[in-house]
Amino acid sequence: MRLVRALTAAAALGAATATAAAQTVDIPAELAEGPVPAAPGTGVQAMFVLGFFAGSPYSLAHARDLLAGTSLTPAFDSWCGPIAQVDFSNGTTADSLGRSAPTVRCLPFQDPLVEQRYPCLAIAGLPPGRYATSGGAVLRLRGWFAVRAAGAVTFAWGHDDGMAFDVGTVAVFAYADSTAPRIDRRVLRFAAPGLYPFQLDWFDGGGNALIDWYVAEGERPAAGDPDAGLGAEGFRLFPTGDLYPSGALPCTRDCRRCALPTPRCDYATSRCVACADDRDCAAGTRCTDGSCAAPVVADAGMVADAGAPDAAVAFDAAADAGVTAVGAGGGCACAAGRARGARTGALGSILAIVAALRRRRRERTRGRR
Repeated sequence: MRLVRALTAAAALGAATATAAAQTVDIPAELAEGPVPAAPGTGVQAMFVLGFFAGSPYSLAHARDLLAGTSLTPAFDSWCGPIAQVDFSNGTTADSLGRSAPTVRCLPFQDPLVEQRYPCLAIAGLPPGRYATSGGAVLRLRGWFAVRAAGAVTFAWGHDDGMAFDVGTVAVFAYADSTAPRIDRRVLRFAAPGLYPFQLDWFDGGGNALIDWYVAEGERPAAGDPDAGLGAEGFRLFPTGDLYPSGALPCTRDCRRCALPTPRCDYATSRCVACADDRDCAAGTRCTDGSCAAPVVADAGMVADAGAPDAAVAFDAAADAGVTAVGAGGGCACAAGRARGARTGALGSILAIVAALRRRRRERTRGRR
């Protein structure tokens, strides 16, 4: 009887594994938060927290507590910034396609003194730290990804240890505990094209560390084996041009959130700014280097339009005569000609006044004699 029960349980477990590997998730059109932008994406915003103790975090729930700042385990360090693609390790393992540097990037604060069996490329501008095989670490990615046509695609993630991936309110996949490097995948059926919000959470408790994200067109479920290879199936790293950053995570490298008077995040430089483009500014002002400002007067004879160098227009004493020159984009071209004539007329008037004052001075001098 015990043998029958054991065989039945084993069969059920095997069926569950095969079903999980081939699971399909429907993504409703209502989750799209807009059309796909005309401009290509630049990547997503990341938040990385380095645990204080080896083996911490030990589960997905604990990792999320560390990110939220509600864990009793202290955080050793943190970093926030944009990343172009999701393919990271700590140098202990190759990625899911068997690659290392320069494709694979080092996780933040990678210890440069640790020997890497599978070298990774350090994130530019980020100082080294103490992160190595002793763990632990948490990574959260938030942003939008572009779906350019309705239908099915297959997402695959290589991970060590656990991770979770959500599209809006839909929990697509989760692996809550520690694991050796493995690959999991899900078939996602999108009811409509659009820009879809996502969140990816990953953690490492120690030892090997890996997180990567791949995509392939159509339905490509693993044939009963969640660790099936990706290279021969047309999978590729999720492309940068289909990833767009989200302001839901802290902006600056030291994980500071943006607030007034600089509420916007400049993802390229990881800094808080007053404006991202002209739409964030009041009428009559332009967004220049993250600040809203009126057109800047470059010198006494020129006004510069920071947003359009060709629109710089002559502006001098003619303004006092009631005529202001305008650029070709701001009015009829003859205005500039009128301004030149007005300038000449104004100068002539001034010379006439000077000549009259001199005559009056000479007349006074003669009268005294």
